[in-house]
Amino acid sequence: MLPRPLHRWKSFWAGILVLTFLSWGWIRSSSHRDGASWSHGPMTYGIMQDRLGFGIYQVQLPTSLDQGLQIHRQKVRRRDDKPLPSAIHWRNDGIPDLIKHRSVHFAHWFLILLFLLPWTGFLFWRARRLDRPGPPGRELNANKRERSKGGSS
Repeated sequence: MLPRPLHRWKSFWAGILVLTFLSWGWIRSSSHRDGASWSHGPMTYGIMQDRLGFGIYQVQLPTSLDQGLQIHRQKVRRRDDKPLPSAIHWRNDGIPDLIKHRSVHFAHWFLILLFLLPWTGFLFWRARRLDRPGPPGRELNANKRERSKGGSS
């Protein structure tokens, strides 16, 4: 029996869905900044997506802000920076003894590459595994079972 073609695998279409989502985020990030943050006292934690990629950040302010979850959407001017930002962008700055800001961004192309490598490796491994015949002697054992079933009845 031949293995199913690649376009019939659920793992193939799940990977296409992930790649579509990552690509859409990359395209959208050229003109929008999206994010969500959680404030609790003077600390704010958040995630965001902008032209640098997908980021995680922490901000500490001297005073408390409104507590709770906040969603951010902001249209930004398109900037003609480097076509591909650095894979990982660290930021640790602020105003000494007043505001602390820490963030890390992972570029969209880097996230796509981090997904593509193991996904294509998995697809090749699965294709090889499905093309390989069973262990030696498997057919012989199946024939012996069939004969023993037929002979005992």
